[in-house]
Amino acid sequence: MYIEHAINNLNSKKAIPLVPIKFIKMSRSIISIYLSDIFINCISSGVYPHILKTAQMIPIHKTGSYEKCSDYRPRSLHLPVNKVFEKLLYDRLYTYLEHSKLLTGCQYRFRTAVHRTGH
Repeated sequence: MYIEHAINNLNSKKAIPLVPIKFIKMSRSIISIYLSDIFINCISSGVYPHILKTAQMIPIHKTGSYEKCSDYRPRSLHLPVNKVFEKLLYDRLYTYLEHSKLLTGCQYRFRTAVHRTGH
């Protein structure tokens, strides 16, 4: 169910055209079973499939001339499965670190409801 929720929250504007997010969302109840098996295997073995590591690079114009390469920045588009796995891994790791009290008050940047202490 958690994987289905993560799939449902995918942003369709940030996906590789090869795999339409709409299709993934429509089939989430079926593919979430297989993704769960893949993710569990990845976490337990410490190996992530090479095919899922690839990304499509596209240039995004910043400012200035459209003819100068230095006026572009790279943008990598990953398969939507990567976002689901990233969310799953982030949530598990964050929960572990919070419950184990391994994060200090100075480590606040990407934490919700935590404000900077000290400095």
